[in-house]
Amino acid sequence: MMMLVVHRRRHECYQKKTDPPTDFPTSSPAPTDNPTISPAPSGNPTISIQPTNNPTSPPPTRNITDIVDTSPTTPMPTISPSDAPTRSPSVSPTTSPSISINPTAIPSSTPTISQVPTVSPSDTPSTTPSSQPTGLPSSSPTTSAMPSMAPIPYARSERVNLRYTPWVQLSAEIQTLAQQLDYDESTWDTVSMNPIENLDWARLAREQKNAARQLGYDLYSWDCWQNHFQSYRWIDLGEPYIQVGQWWEELGWDIYSWNRYNDPPASDGLNWYELNEGERSAAANLCYFRTSWDEENLLDGGFPIVRPEFRYGHWMTLSEDVREMADERLKYSALSWNVLGLANVESREWASLTEYERDAAVAMGFTQLSWDCWLNHFRSYTWDDLEFFGLDFSYLALGWT
Repeated sequence: MMMLVVHRRRHECYQKKTDPPTDFPTSSPAPTDNPTISPAPSGNPTISIQPTNNPTSPPPTRNITDIVDTSPTTPMPTISPSDAPTRSPSVSPTTSPSISINPTAIPSSTPTISQVPTVSPSDTPSTTPSSQPTGLPSSSPTTSAMPSMAPIPYARSERVNLRYTPWVQLSAEIQTLAQQLDYDESTWDTVSMNPIENLDWARLAREQKNAARQLGYDLYSWDCWQNHFQSYRWIDLGEPYIQVGQWWEELGWDIYSWNRYNDPPASDGLNWYELNEGERSAAANLCYFRTSWDEENLLDGGFPIVRPEFRYGHWMTLSEDVREMADERLKYSALSWNVLGLANVESREWASLTEYERDAAVAMGFTQLSWDCWLNHFRSYTWDDLEFFGLDFSYLALGWT
């Protein structure tokens, strides 16, 4: 006969086979109502899903940490992030990252657009610029494929006035420096006669550059006032630090005439005062003035602008139509006509005349140059205007500054 004996030992169940009962009782004492607890556990204890309310008095034979890894870092992130971020980031980022006060070391795959820029700029520019610029510049600045809309403005270099002083007025020291540049009295007093003026600064020898510096020249003043950029290639005339191609274009030059594939423009054969106003201004920006453009001798005088002879006749020698025009439109009278410089209109340059007044002056026989020269004597020009067109030499000779 088999007897089923049930023992509770940490939630373990097993069956035990006993000997059959004897006809007589044994000499051993009767079994107790409560079975004894085996000091040694079973070989493979089971783990209950729900723990008992009261643990057994002896300590468990195996810690739960031996079976389950309680490390806080998991190989895969949780599906939903915790309310507060962990101190150490997980190996793989979560699907939906949390928004922390301090950003993580590695940025997210999709950057957010903030209203305030970051302290350190990103490697690539954002799609829309931030409202405030970043405090630190980018480590690698970008290079624009197209130039900016506002080029570097052209500024003509200062004129070296010593060059236009007659040879006999130079000191012996200055004449020695000029001779190192292959000048003599003839080539010094006549502009553009020395072949060295056909060379730009880069083509000068070192000794020649040293002599030129002592005369007051540098790269820009030499190339402008001596060479007028004529030794440059056409494509170099538009460089940001030069920008003189616009003035040669105003004078009618292009790449074909510059490279001598075509004939030079008509302006090349005109004298200074035969150029129109735009051409004369362009030539002045190229450091020309009347003497250098016309390649004249510095000691030559004369009157390059034709004098309006009718202005120096008596009032009564004028025709009735001219007297009427001078009276009504230019406010001349017999007295102010006969006394030069007395009429108020002669104190104004051509550009300040009204269209009504200019039409009358043209009908009488004046031009802009004859008016500004013979009537106004360039007195309405600023000193900068006089220097720009090389008109200050005459005033300098008279003691004006």
